[in-house]
Order: sequence, then C-alpha cells, then structure tokens
Amino acid sequence: MVDGTFKSKSETDTISSQLLRRETKTGFKNAFYEWAIDTLAMVTFSTPVAMANEIFIIGMSPLHSLKARTVALPINLLTASPYRKFRNFVFDKFGTKEDSGFFRKAVTDIAAFTMFQLPLYAGIVTVSGGGKHIKAGLITITLISTAIGRPYGAYLDMMRRAAGLPPAGKKKES
Repeated sequence: MVDGTFKSKSETDTISSQLLRRETKTGFKNAFYEWAIDTLAMVTFSTPVAMANEIFIIGMSPLHSLKARTVALPINLLTASPYRKFRNFVFDKFGTKEDSGFFRKAVTDIAAFTMFQLPLYAGIVTVSGGGKHIKAGLITITLISTAIGRPYGAYLDMMRRAAGLPPAGKKKES
C-alpha cells in the first residue's frame, strides 16, 4: 500500500522479482537471493529426513517431531547459508572441485554435513523436549550421516544450479 492505495499485481511482481533477483543493477550477487535458495534447499530436504529419523528410528511421537521441526525452522533460516559457506570451505580444504569424482565429493559432503549439522541437531532435539532421546538421536544421525551428507550436498548443488548459482567446488570467476 502506497499513500493509502494498494499496489497493483504488476508492481508487486516487480518488487518480488527485485528481492529475488540474482544480481543487482551493479552486478553484485544478491545475498538475499542466495540465502533464499540455500534455505529452501535446507528446509525441503531436512524436514522429511529428520521427521523420518525422529518418528521411525528414535521413537519420538509425531507431535514431538513436529515440535522439533518447528524449533528447527528458525534455526534453518539462520544456518542454511552459513552451512553452504562452511561446505564450500570444507570442499576447498579437501581439494574437492565441481568435477571431482563421486567418492571424493561423498567424503567431503559427509564430513561437512556431520561437522556442521550434528551439534545443531542435538540442540534442536533438546530444546524441543526430546532430550531423553538425545543419545539415540545423535548416534543415529552420526550413523546415517553417511547416507544423508552426499544426497543433501547434491540436492543443494542442484537447487543452486537451477537458480543460476554456482555449486560447491566451483571457483568464482574473476
């Protein structure tokens, strides 16, 4: 609403496209756009995976799992982009590139995922009231990180490519 009048659909679409545009008029990457893509990838991947773990493997009730996912949402909003940056750092330290083989990417993704996500998961389960399940949850997440790390990394890269952003291991063009 501007001066007491509602904006037209075309004005709203223009504002939305400006907020989500990959590049600003000066050519710099729009940090909000990258954050939105990283967060979308994190939420759409982690919610069903975490709920399946919490309900079917560690024995949380569906209600406790929903509470855990509710607690996780703001954490995902705050950590999705830092995780992507951390993952890029781990890719760099491991010497893993965009064109590296499956095994190298898998090891790198598993290491990055486990080092970053395990402490977050412990906090989420504890804060959501599932503290009595924390030991089982951590053991399980540690064990299945080998199954989650690479698929999430590949999913994140796919989402970023679809949005016109570089995947992990791709050197920035100068």
